[in-house]
Amino acid sequence: MSGDPKDAAPRALARFFHHRWALPALAHVAKDGGCKFVTLHKRLGVAPPVLRRTLAQLGQLDLVVRNTGYGHPLRPEYVLGDLGKEVASPAQRLWQWIEEAEVERSLLKKWSLPALTVIGLGAERFSEINRLLVGATPRATTLALKELVAVDLASRSIGDGYPPTPYYALVRRARRPLAHARALSAPLVQALVA
Repeated sequence: MSGDPKDAAPRALARFFHHRWALPALAHVAKDGGCKFVTLHKRLGVAPPVLRRTLAQLGQLDLVVRNTGYGHPLRPEYVLGDLGKEVASPAQRLWQWIEEAEVERSLLKKWSLPALTVIGLGAERFSEINRLLVGATPRATTLALKELVAVDLASRSIGDGYPPTPYYALVRRARRPLAHARALSAPLVQALVA
């Protein structure tokens, strides 16, 4: 992860949220101190192939690993990896907030929380936000910003100049998820940069 240090956290979060179910899967494994595949499948209501891909990605990041000393190979159990132990607490707090706020559909998308962190860094204009969301297309950035505004985590206003320029800002409600997302991204940045 080279480039602007401001984009490190959004990049780490985008890599983490590449699979929609990464956060809830990690949070459930952390909460239970280990979780069987079938239990995760039932709790999350996600198709087995999707869950397998999610767990494989979490394994690549050393967040969740198979418990090799437990169970049958066809009924694996997953436990926290070394990096997973570092991010378990903020991941659980973020997931709990998302569930309580009932914004799973919006915030589990790949670019929603990275966009939230970019606005939290002080980016206001679309071009700034899109530049800091390395890898996001303008359409992906637009959709992420619309989601944040729709769930009342960001506000959109139009400047007085010509041409009219939209500006984005976080609203008070965004403080907690932003703090949790920053706490989650800090160890991810260190691990992905090292």
